[in-house]
Order: sequence, then structure tokens, then C-alpha cells
Amino acid sequence: DPVRARQWMAYYLGRRTAPDPEAERIYQSLSVTVLNNQALSLQSKGDFAGAESLLRQAVEIADKSLGPNHPDTAGSLNNLASLLESQGNFAGAEPLYRRALAICEKALGPTHPHTAMALDNLAGVLVAQGDYASAEPLFRRALAIAEQALGPGDPTTRPIREDLDALLLQKAGR
Repeated sequence: DPVRARQWMAYYLGRRTAPDPEAERIYQSLSVTVLNNQALSLQSKGDFAGAESLLRQAVEIADKSLGPNHPDTAGSLNNLASLLESQGNFAGAEPLYRRALAICEKALGPTHPHTAMALDNLAGVLVAQGDYASAEPLFRRALAIAEQALGPGDPTTRPIREDLDALLLQKAGR
């Protein structure tokens, strides 16, 4: 439970007798996780403005305390982009997805499952904007990574394959 873990870390940090940078990073990471979870809860209840505010806070905290190339920063950017995309703000979502992808590639590597998911998300917003030519190679790369890293039947791989198949059907005019 990230909320309880964050409380324990706050307790520890308040009573430590010497600097503990690792504990500080853990506390900030937990803070980002809590904000993301709260935002996703608000989003599921239809409070998009509240969710957006919390996600922007999470991105700011992650950026400043964990760094602009930290996986938590990528996750928060992805969640914010997803919220914007769900509201039809594709132009707002695309650069966030692009930044999240760049972080995943740098921090986790080009063949990590999170990189595959970031590719899939970016490709999805490109499809929503009608840019099928740019989306297809991203879907193909995402699928190749997911199949290699997780296997073809993995719950993460299947939706990527479905996204590529849907795009190919759209391109074929069906």
C-alpha cells in the first residue's frame, strides 16, 4: 500500500539523524505513486479536472525530485497523456507520450516491456489524429518488443497486436 508506505517513510525522515538521500528518493517516488493512484481514481469517477491537477503535480514532483529521466516521471507523463487523450486532446497528449517514450528508452532500454507500452500509446494517439503512416512502425516495434520480452500470449502483448490489427484493417478500408 503506497499510502501507508509513504506515511512510514515520512515518519522515518522526520526522525533521522543524518541525511539519507535514498530514503528521500523512495519517499518522493511513493508520493508520485500516491498522486497517480488518486488521479486515476478521480478519472474513473469522471472528475477529469481533479485528475489532471493531481497528474500535473505528480509530473512536477517526479521531474524535480527524481529527475527528468526517471521511470516514475515517464509513468506520470503517460498517465497525464492518457487522460488528455481520453478527453480528445490529442495534440496535448502526443508530446507527453513522446517524452514518456524517450524516458523509457533511455532509463529502461529499447527492449523493455514499458518501452513497448510507451510505443503503443504513442501510436494510438497518432491513429486518433489520422497519422496511420507514423503509427504503423511504432505498433510493429511495440509488438516485436512485447512478443520477445513477454511472449505472444501475454496480457500486455495481446492488446498491442489488436491495435496493430485494427490499424491494418482501417488502412485496408474495412
